[in-house]
Amino acid sequence: MGARTYIAIVVQVEIGARSSELLGIRSEGESCDVNLAKGRVRLFGKGKAYSGKRLRSVPLTPLAHEVLNTFQSIVKPMFPKSADSDYLFLNEDGTRLTKFWYYKTFRKVVELPGTLMYKYRWT
Repeated sequence: MGARTYIAIVVQVEIGARSSELLGIRSEGESCDVNLAKGRVRLFGKGKAYSGKRLRSVPLTPLAHEVLNTFQSIVKPMFPKSADSDYLFLNEDGTRLTKFWYYKTFRKVVELPGTLMYKYRWT
C-alpha cells in the first residue's frame, strides 16, 4: 500500500493533476485514460457550472512514465479484481480510492518526521 501511495503522489505532482482527476484515471477497459505508448494521460477535470467535466490530455514526464509503467506491471496486479478494477488507484479490497482517504494519507506523509514538509508544516 505504501508503493501505491508514493506512486499516486509522484504522478499527481509530475502531471499537475487535481486529486479528483488523479483518482478518476482509468488504466484498463474500454475507457482507458493512460497511454504509455504516446506518453499521455487523459484527465476529466473541473468544468463550468452545469457544463459537465472538462477533458484534458497531459504529457507524462519521464519520471511519471517510469513510475506508472512499474506500477501497472508489478503493483496493480496485486490488488483483487472488483467492479472498480478499471481505476488506476485502488484500496486493499479492490475498490476505488476516495478523495477523503487520499487526503488523509497525503497529510500523514507530509507530517512524517524527517520530510521537508514536516519542518515547514502548517497548523
